[in-house]
Amino acid sequence: MKNILAICGSTQAQSSNLDYIQAISHLCKDGISISVFSGLDQIPHFNPDLDNENPPEAVIKFRNQIKK
Repeated sequence: MKNILAICGSTQAQSSNLDYIQAISHLCKDGISISVFSGLDQIPHFNPDLDNENPPEAVIKFRNQIKK
C-alpha cells in the first residue's frame, strides 16, 4: 500500500482545497492511503536559526508524518 501525506494550503476549516483532497482520497481507495496533514497553521515560518537539534514541536510532528 502506498501512503500519501496531503498538505492543504488553506488553513480554513471549510476549504474547497480540503474538499478536493478528501474527494481524491475516496476515489483512490485501492492501494493508496491518503492522510491530510492538519497542523499547517502551527508550523512557523522557515527560519534556519530554528532548524537545529531542537526544532519546534510542530516541525518535529510534521517531519515524522512525512517519514511515514
